[in-house]
Amino acid sequence: MKKAILFCILLGTISTVNAQNCQPDNNISEPGIYPEYIDTGNVGSSYRHVFQILALKDTTVKFGPNTITATVDSVVVHSISGLPSSFNYLCEPPRCVFTWEAVGCIAVVGNPDESEKGVHPLEIQLTYYADLGSATVPVRDTIEDFVLVIEDSSMTSSIELAELENGIELGPNPSSNGIFKYSSEKVLHKIVVTDYQGRLIEEINETSVQGTIDLSQNSPGSYMIRFHTDTGVFVRRVLR
Repeated sequence: MKKAILFCILLGTISTVNAQNCQPDNNISEPGIYPEYIDTGNVGSSYRHVFQILALKDTTVKFGPNTITATVDSVVVHSISGLPSSFNYLCEPPRCVFTWEAVGCIAVVGNPDESEKGVHPLEIQLTYYADLGSATVPVRDTIEDFVLVIEDSSMTSSIELAELENGIELGPNPSSNGIFKYSSEKVLHKIVVTDYQGRLIEEINETSVQGTIDLSQNSPGSYMIRFHTDTGVFVRRVLR
């Protein structure tokens, strides 16, 4: 009988976990949205990217003529606009209500096709509910820090350089000073650096098997570095 009860409890636990839209990372302790970038998608391949979210505990709000500090009761994500038509998002908790007391998450999922190839700036529409004691004040906000890139499935750029299987090393990542060192076992024909909206930052046509990429004069953020070789184009996302 005890074994049967234990089995039922275990089965219920597994069902609950499987029913989750994504798995919150409870190791996160600093408020914010993690990671600071969104993964690139490939045409013809199913896509899934998970954001981890821990809400702020306090915020400042305008209340009458005064600006005061208030406790954040909750943060509600209303929509993520700019996603390709085949994409959707799922929250955990399911109603997209996040607090400072527990980490939540959002899974962005889709099946990109050829028509969705390109750069998709995203806007996350949300409301902070500030608890003033005598009243709860909604504060609307929009986060515009994320850009989803959908690439052609024929590109080999989805291979991560961190795996070192392609014989190219790049680091440190992230870089505190914006200087990245690379070395390659392959012949490099060109190195192209773009920001996360696809805008060209630098193109290096005369390359050696090792060198540096200097982003120290660029704004902090996410960048894409593409290494062009005889066997394909390899890409690495880096944080400056």
